[in-house]
Amino acid sequence: PDGMALEKVEVTPDDQHQTGRPPVLFVHGSYHGAWCWAEKWQPYFADRGYETVSISLRAQAGSERADGMKCAGTLTSHADDIEDVVKSFATPPVMVAHSFGGLIAELYASQPRAPLAGVALVASVPPSGNAAIIQRITKRSVWDSARITWGFITKSFLKSAADTRFLFFSPDLDEAELLTYHRLLQDNASPVPLLDVRNLSTELPIASPMDVTYNCKAFVGGGAADCVVDVPAVEELAHVLSRAGGRDQ
Repeated sequence: PDGMALEKVEVTPDDQHQTGRPPVLFVHGSYHGAWCWAEKWQPYFADRGYETVSISLRAQAGSERADGMKCAGTLTSHADDIEDVVKSFATPPVMVAHSFGGLIAELYASQPRAPLAGVALVASVPPSGNAAIIQRITKRSVWDSARITWGFITKSFLKSAADTRFLFFSPDLDEAELLTYHRLLQDNASPVPLLDVRNLSTELPIASPMDVTYNCKAFVGGGAADCVVDVPAVEELAHVLSRAGGRDQ
């Protein structure tokens, strides 16, 4: 509504793969953009009959940035932007979101907004935020905690492919593929942070995460080797969603 343009990448199925399934909307996490879904996820779902759209959140990747911006937005302002995107679909989409993008999706789905066909939260920060995650990582390994903090504050992953691997990818990712993603991060990572994590607590915890306002099905996934969003965080989110939806965990 304020005229700021968001980057959008569409990958659609060819005629022989059209299925009438709901469209899929992809929402990225910190320092990423629409490009990260366009590499693997969008072609995968398009081949299976899904219309797919990924967006770059405000001031991220190819989206518009205002001069002098210190931060791209808040959980609420990003959720408001997503609502405008959801309203542009002819039918309610399934939203797939990652990391802090998942936290934005959780806020979106907890409020009466434009309906969704479903939500998939992949290695997403839980409704309580990332404070408990940081405490667990520090308790487990001070070195890992320091490396993660240093990596995100200084954006060391833009200079070091090894830091890119440590923060974002599996240890066994092929080196050539790692270098491809490292270059994509270098080319697309915004100088403007997605969120001001120092003030994030003012919007947390999300009051009633994923109340099933729209009979919206939810999927929660994560990885045991993820050094940023750990297994307890994934379990916390799954537990909250199962209670909100009246379903077994």
